[in-house]
Amino acid sequence: EIGVRLVGSEMCIRDSVESIALTELLYEGTDAIKIGLVDVKNVAMLERKANETAPEDASAHLATIKHIELKAMTLSDNTFGADTIVLDSVNTWMERDEEGNLELSTWFPAEEVAVTEASETEASEVPAVAEAESLNIRIGNFVINGANKVVFRDTSVDPSVRLDLEEVAFSLGNLDTRDPDTLSPFQ
Repeated sequence: EIGVRLVGSEMCIRDSVESIALTELLYEGTDAIKIGLVDVKNVAMLERKANETAPEDASAHLATIKHIELKAMTLSDNTFGADTIVLDSVNTWMERDEEGNLELSTWFPAEEVAVTEASETEASEVPAVAEAESLNIRIGNFVINGANKVVFRDTSVDPSVRLDLEEVAFSLGNLDTRDPDTLSPFQ
């Protein structure tokens, strides 16, 4: 079981994973990580904060995945890559409450940031901050297959709406954020 608690935040994630297997792990310092196969089974993420208000048939988690497989995964030179990523039997539940808020938004609350104007003198005293380099992503083939289901329920309208999408599957190939003009085949 994985637990995360952020200090100063109300966000608390309790996820569960049945097993994680890594094969052909090559760690070359912080510059390069290569993994031949990442195999994760039975993932449950984003535990409901209010199970007592959830419908009877709702999952205890907002998302579950039966099996995740990443083949030839690499992380080097600010690039995440994988030859193949397969998600099998993905189930998600999204609910919009009476006020129009998605239940998922309770996991990622918007930060309130106070903006103040600084004088030219104050601004010149603040050291320049280097921009963080963005992470590039390269995926040869991304597949979602199996018994997938997306349940959406909207209780902000009367009568409430429920939409169940079943057997949702797709495949996306040759995704590379370093070359955004290249088309990625989608099925």
